[in-house]
Amino acid sequence: MEPEVRLVEIWLNSQNFLTMTNVGAKGGKEIDILGIQVENGELKKRRHVEVSCWSGGSLSRTSGHPKGTKFNNPSEVAEYFADRKFNDHRIVEKVSSILGSS
Repeated sequence: MEPEVRLVEIWLNSQNFLTMTNVGAKGGKEIDILGIQVENGELKKRRHVEVSCWSGGSLSRTSGHPKGTKFNNPSEVAEYFADRKFNDHRIVEKVSSILGSS
């Protein structure tokens, strides 16, 4: 497990979330963290968390982005990763199978 994922997992655990990390999905996809928070025997919250960390460099070029293409602003970076890490049908299917649909 990557240290940044572990750090976020520790924080979620400190907020009374039960967590699963590095959950595999179809097509080689992976979910960083799934968590649930239970209060008085009832599901209170559920979370799907993806963690990314950059140590220098620019967000205008990011691994996994189509070769030769640059992001023009941080909103494009966020949109790209949201589509890739949260909206991919294989990810949605796996999250729903574990946490249910929201």
